[in-house]
This record gives sequence, structure tokens and C-alpha cells, in this order.
Amino acid sequence: MEAQYSPRKPEPVQTRIPPRRGLVKIRIFKKLVSKVKRAASVVTGMGKKK
Repeated sequence: MEAQYSPRKPEPVQTRIPPRRGLVKIRIFKKLVSKVKRAASVVTGMGKKK
């Protein structure tokens, strides 16, 4: 009974909008490139701190 008279207003339902075309592929590609760069720098010794 008290729930009907609560001072909180119900929040409007927000629909999720899908990302723009190709945006997910770009994210995946950027992550892949960063991982490859990190792995390459470790293998070549550039990742060592002196």
C-alpha cells in the first residue's frame, strides 16, 4: 500500500541504441593492435625498465 504513495518518481525506460556501424570492429581491432604492440615490445626488450 505504501509503495503507491512513495515520493520517488518512476524512472523512464531508456532503450539501448546499438553502436554505429563498424564501431565494434574498430574497438576489437584497437585492442588487438595494443596487445600485439605490447607483446612485440616485450619480445624485443623495449619493455624493460632501466
